[in-house]
Amino acid sequence: MRRLFVMLIVLCMGSVVYAQVGRGVPAAFPGVAPVPFYGPSTSVIDRNGNLLVFDALYSYPTPMPGQPVSLQPTPAKTRVTVITTDGTAKPPVEYDGAFQVVGAGWYAVYAIVNAYVAGPTAVPPTRRLLAFNVVVGVPLSPLAAIDVPLRAEVQLSAARDSSGSDIISFVDPLSDPLILAPAAGSAPIARRFAQILKYTGANFVAGTPIPLP
Repeated sequence: MRRLFVMLIVLCMGSVVYAQVGRGVPAAFPGVAPVPFYGPSTSVIDRNGNLLVFDALYSYPTPMPGQPVSLQPTPAKTRVTVITTDGTAKPPVEYDGAFQVVGAGWYAVYAIVNAYVAGPTAVPPTRRLLAFNVVVGVPLSPLAAIDVPLRAEVQLSAARDSSGSDIISFVDPLSDPLILAPAAGSAPIARRFAQILKYTGANFVAGTPIPLP
């Protein structure tokens, strides 16, 4: 009986330690200032052979004397570095938001920017599809942008030449009935849509949303 009791204590201590290190949130150590945090890095090659590297950047504010360390990061930024075809790395350019690369088309490189606003009141996140172009090794500010449904899958089909359009699709995922109606009873119907967009270097042209079964 005593041996069983000791084993239970050891298991409980292990679970407490795991809970402390497995959350993925930096701990607030007294006297230790927060450090910059680098998020996921993605890359893509445009049709001209330029390599674009997208690095997500976060940072935690420096604590004031006598104040606790804040675990709330500042709004994310993305650093875009272009490496030209001759191997020259250009000075990076920073943009607000965390970027998710979709791919390279004929007219632009496409990325989704995810924005989260931290504050005392809840603000829903936003997703925007951006079209980038690289001129003389410098990524221009997004030439066009359009809202993306929060959970939609985004796919790209690049035009073969300047006579066609880059085609982008938004497809809503299937809804989980256990999430919609966790209690017993019929689940509500969540409508989902697909949408086709075209881009030829100026603005996104969005088609009518198509209902999916």
